[in-house]
Amino acid sequence: GTVALQRAASCEADDDIRFQDLPAEYEEQRFLPARPYPAWDRNWDYCEPSDREVARALRHAWPIADYADAVRSLYAEHTNRSSERVERLLERTPEAELPALYRRAYLEHAYGGAPTRHI
Repeated sequence: GTVALQRAASCEADDDIRFQDLPAEYEEQRFLPARPYPAWDRNWDYCEPSDREVARALRHAWPIADYADAVRSLYAEHTNRSSERVERLLERTPEAELPALYRRAYLEHAYGGAPTRHI
């Protein structure tokens, strides 16, 4: 029992050393990002549209004063979802997450070949 624990601890220590230190001949190939992981830009390839780009595509006023109204109009223009369902969705969504909901609803319901509601 004790030998197995000591061996596991020494293997973990070896892993730490293995991944932290490079042999001298490979040191020039080391890549260190300019900023640590939590600060990385998830949209580095610009595949996700910004709020401004979404508003421009939907012909909504920019800057958006009330994201809840913008989400309501997006659902009204591009889906057959009832206003009650949209209101329930807005009630469940925290205020800080409304811009993300706006972008997500655009990508799911109004972007590219998404179905458009015709009256």
